[in-house]
Amino acid sequence: MTQNSPPNGASPQETADAPQPEESAFSGNRPEAQIPATPGAQKFLAALALVAPLTLLALAAALAWPAFLGNSQYCPHEAAGILAYHQSAAKGFWLSPMSAGLAHWPGFFWLAGGLEALLDASAPQWAHMLFPLAAFCGAGVCLLAVWGLCRAAGLNSTEALAGSLVLLCSPLFAPLVVLAAPEGLAAGLALISLAFLCRGWQKERAVLLLPTGFVLAGLAGLTGGLFYLAVPLAASVLFLFWRGAFLRAQGLDGLLGFVLLLALAAVWLGCLMLWKQPEGYLRSLSQNLLLRPDAASLKPMLMAAVGLLPWTAVVACVSWARVLRTAPQDLRASRGEKSGTAFLWLALLAGSLLSLMAPAPVGAALCLAALAAPLLGKAVVRLSGTGSRLFALITALLFLHVGMALAAAHFGFTLDRMTQMLRFTLDPSLREALLGLTALPVLGGLCIIAALILARLARRQTHGGGCGVLLACTVLTILLAQPAHFLLAPGLHSLPQTSLLGLETILTPAQPAESATSTPENAQPAPHKNAPVAPDNGDVSAVPPVEEKPAQENPAQSTPQAAPDPQPEQAEQQEQPEQAHGDARMPDVPNAPDRPNIPEAKEI
Repeated sequence: MTQNSPPNGASPQETADAPQPEESAFSGNRPEAQIPATPGAQKFLAALALVAPLTLLALAAALAWPAFLGNSQYCPHEAAGILAYHQSAAKGFWLSPMSAGLAHWPGFFWLAGGLEALLDASAPQWAHMLFPLAAFCGAGVCLLAVWGLCRAAGLNSTEALAGSLVLLCSPLFAPLVVLAAPEGLAAGLALISLAFLCRGWQKERAVLLLPTGFVLAGLAGLTGGLFYLAVPLAASVLFLFWRGAFLRAQGLDGLLGFVLLLALAAVWLGCLMLWKQPEGYLRSLSQNLLLRPDAASLKPMLMAAVGLLPWTAVVACVSWARVLRTAPQDLRASRGEKSGTAFLWLALLAGSLLSLMAPAPVGAALCLAALAAPLLGKAVVRLSGTGSRLFALITALLFLHVGMALAAAHFGFTLDRMTQMLRFTLDPSLREALLGLTALPVLGGLCIIAALILARLARRQTHGGGCGVLLACTVLTILLAQPAHFLLAPGLHSLPQTSLLGLETILTPAQPAESATSTPENAQPAPHKNAPVAPDNGDVSAVPPVEEKPAQENPAQSTPQAAPDPQPEQAEQQEQPEQAHGDARMPDVPNAPDRPNIPEAKEI
């Protein structure tokens, strides 16, 4: 009988329910500690792990479903992307979306375009759900990618589900479910690429895994920028050096994957050069969305650490004495065949280093949180009895403080006292906005009630261990999302400080962009009282160019004001250039600069 074989007379199910040895933080096959006997929470989490993808999608839908009711509001970051999507789709610029001089990576627009085509073909009445559905798809891909990366790294089904739930219950991920932006999709594609590369580099030959991983890394870069492309590549390099098998990269499968990655980039750039694209697209892309080594910042790592609360507190609940005692053996074991956990650590290290140069801190923070979620989920599931109780108390304490802060932010006296205690100055407009959010006390009260219940269970040692705390936080996340959507969101929409816009408001500037420059027939300026009258036959050439308003709007194209009695010679000299200018406007070019409202527009 081997070391991992079940005892005599024990069924596989009983063996699975029994306490299992805790793995090391570095190695996936060394015992560390005993999992506490929490059959209720552990069995329920294991049952959910059997259908983990469906469970994750159902939980994400429970968070996002109010967005499908209509009347969604979008932040300025979303509004810029939505406007760029509509303008680029109307002009056929699918490879180079751009709006208002700001370039975007095309990956998320390809997803939105596919969803729009699907809605038009199957359910045109649901066309208003395009961007909420795109946001949900991006968040769903990110959740499933975390689960897939956990499985590729060698974690069991329960630990894989726990890692995904850690990300689902984090404050950083909650807005992502309804965020119509490329961050979620880009992070998801990067993590799926890491999953394929993790499995591929551990095999002697992976003809399908490695090329697929490289192609997905390229798609992640085309969705969110070079940061998402560089993370899988840097993690692969660190992992091969760690295992002392860098020659593995010279294999046919690795070279094929790298060639496919270069081919993907070459095809995209070649298409940009062959077909007509917006002027200055690549220049704007390089200025706004590429890696910037000269702008190093720790903001992404800080945002990821705060955005993963309370899960980052598990670091204080781990038995570090046991970890340090077995660290040398675990490090040597992590270089063997089963080294998936080491790949997770190295991917997190690579992402942390590259985040220092990331131009978008929010997207980089989300990617770091997704990379840390598998490790945190594994640690939560494997907490000892004392560690899980301490973690439950810390979680209850965090919920208590968040609840009190939310409740205090709605009342002027407590809000002012809180700002004085924290020693920061609150903007008057922001103070007025906070006092107008009536949903804050409701959310604060729910957080306080949750904190009291969790603290009570931890005191009685009936919290269910790490699995129980994880399930409790999942339920609380779903419950808190409902009043946040139905009570807090309407209040935020009505505040001008939030700059939230509806879909019609976002698209309004894009529609009259051409009509604003061309003058309608009924909006032409009134002629001068002494100006000659145009003949009835519509001969515009007989009318001298007489206007006053265009001379104020565009001095470069203005014409001199007509005299009461113009001379025939002067009329002939002015007629020729004006007629040539009228021909140049046929046909009108989109996004052309503003032109004066001249009478010969009637000829068009």
